[in-house]
Order: sequence, then structure tokens, then C-alpha cells
Amino acid sequence: MRRIATTTIVAIMLVSLMAGALAEDRTVELELQFVNLEPLDSGHYEGWLIIDGQPVSTGKFNVDSNGDLVDLEGKMIETFRVKGVDLEMATMFVLSIEPEGDTDAVPAAVKPLAGALDANRESADLAANLGVDLTGISGKYILATPSNNFAPDDYDLELDFDGLPMLSSGHYEGWLIVDGEPVSTGKFNIDASGDIVDLDGNTIEAFTLMDLTIDDVEMFVLSIEEEGDDDAIPGAIKPLSGAVDSTGLAGSVAHTVGVDLSGADGVYILATPSNNDDYYLDLAFTDLPPLASGHYEGWLIVDGSPVSTGKFNIDASGDIVDLAGEKMTMPFSVMDIDASLVEMF
Repeated sequence: MRRIATTTIVAIMLVSLMAGALAEDRTVELELQFVNLEPLDSGHYEGWLIIDGQPVSTGKFNVDSNGDLVDLEGKMIETFRVKGVDLEMATMFVLSIEPEGDTDAVPAAVKPLAGALDANRESADLAANLGVDLTGISGKYILATPSNNFAPDDYDLELDFDGLPMLSSGHYEGWLIVDGEPVSTGKFNIDASGDIVDLDGNTIEAFTLMDLTIDDVEMFVLSIEEEGDDDAIPGAIKPLSGAVDSTGLAGSVAHTVGVDLSGADGVYILATPSNNDDYYLDLAFTDLPPLASGHYEGWLIVDGSPVSTGKFNIDASGDIVDLAGEKMTMPFSVMDIDASLVEMF
């Protein structure tokens, strides 16, 4: 069973202050960069600055299929501006997931990312902020029809988790992906003894699923949902998933990106064609698999901050292609960087 990563989301926030004598005359400008932040089919993300202990919204947004930040109408967002705040009192940035139609002035219970502002109030490195440690968790399932059941399409789902922590806010929800559509298997939490319990604290031995066409079941997914959630789709945070084998109807669930990266490696050449600050990045990979969903993105870590080198995928021949599937014959162009400050690709 493979190890589960705590999060696949990385974010950097850059903050600048547009001058004003009084706090109410000042404007804070934020630039947010995320890696692998999922689009939300229901609800939206909202950023928050914690100023003198109180949350101040920096704006609502979502992520499109290209990984770009967009407003709730789908228009791309370059930066966020917040007026009338005293940046000297700001201590932290928090990212929350808000339900559809949310209008309140406080973050929702599910806050996947948070980070303290640096001493200059100019940046923050964001990390997982679920309040629980999901490192190393794994699980198993048994999906079977009871022997005394006269309805052959009714099934019991038994779950067994190793290291899954109790949630102090929100709850877990299981999902079967049936013919491409999510079907909830039930909401639950983990008690102090590690047992699966319903939202009232009663032990759950198995989840009953009615009228299930077992041949159409593709995958089991575990999500983390906020309190009061009634969406018919999994939340953005999915700590465990695994394919369902309809022949054995039993298996394990673990974190997976859907491709085998165990044999992948690569080399790069970063060079400038002249004596300016523009560079070309030439990449070559071995056994890097094509992605059926999503794309790869290269990043240079420059003086501690990530700089995108471009988005791409791999075709069936192993060549680097753009998101339209065209083979990339030229290196990636990286503008205005100080090569002496480049630390990592």
C-alpha cells in the first residue's frame, strides 16, 4: 500500500501595499499562485487575510481547466485588491472552500491552506491546514451483497482505515464512482478509538447501498466535507481513492495520481542565448507518462519563490507537447530571471 501525501497543493502569496496615510486609504494587492488546486464543481474558494485577529475577505474565485484563477463568472484573475486594511496588523493568509451562494464575512470550516505572512508582510508560503495529519493513512474496503438478501442489487460496503484521524470540524464522506457519476456511500467520522461512527457518534459496521449495478462501479473515493454539506459531489479534498475490482469486490485505497511515476526521470539545460536575463529551458524526460486528465507544469525555484516555466503534456511517443497536443520543438522561454538565484527545478 502506497504512502499518501498530506497535500498536492502548493501556494505562494505576494502582497504589495499601495500607499495611503490612513489604513482606510490603503489598498493591499495580492497575487496567488497554486499548483494542483482543483476546480470546484460546486461552491468556490475564498481568500482571507487575518488582520488583528479578524478575517478580511480578499475575494472569491475558482480554478479553470487550465489551472488559472477565475472569478465566479469564469473571467481570469491576475491579482486581488483589498481596500481599507492595515497590512501592519496582518498575520496570516487562509484559503477556505465556501458553499454556493455564500455571503457571510467569516471563513467556512474547510480551510485547505494557510500560512503566516513573513516579517515584511510581502509573502507567505501556504501549507495544508486541515487540522489533522493525513500522512501515511491507508484503507481497505469490502463491497458485497449479504447472503440473506433477496435483492441482488443491494450491497454492503465495509470500510477499514489505518491511521485516519478524527475530524474536529466537518466529516468524511465515501463515494462510489458509478459509470462516471459519484454516488454517496454515507457520511461519517472517526472516534477516539479509531472506529467509524455516524455524525451522532454511533458505530457504523457497514454502509448499505441500494440498487447498485456492480459492473458499472469504477472507483471508491473518500472526501472531507464541511459541516452542513449536502452536495451530491465529493468535496475538493480527497485523501484516499482506489479502483474497484468488480471480480473480487475488495481492495485497498490510497492516494494516487492515476499514473505510474516510479520510473520517471529527466534532465534539463538552462541557458541564455545572450547576456540578458532571458533564458531558455530545454527538458528531456525518460518514462514520464502521458496524463489523461490535467497537465504537467515546470517550475524554477528562484530565491525561494516558484516561477512557472510552462505547461505541457507527454504524447504517446514520449514527446513533450503543448496543451493542444502539438509537439514542442523549441525550448521553454523564461523571462527576466537572475540565474544566480535559481535553486531548483
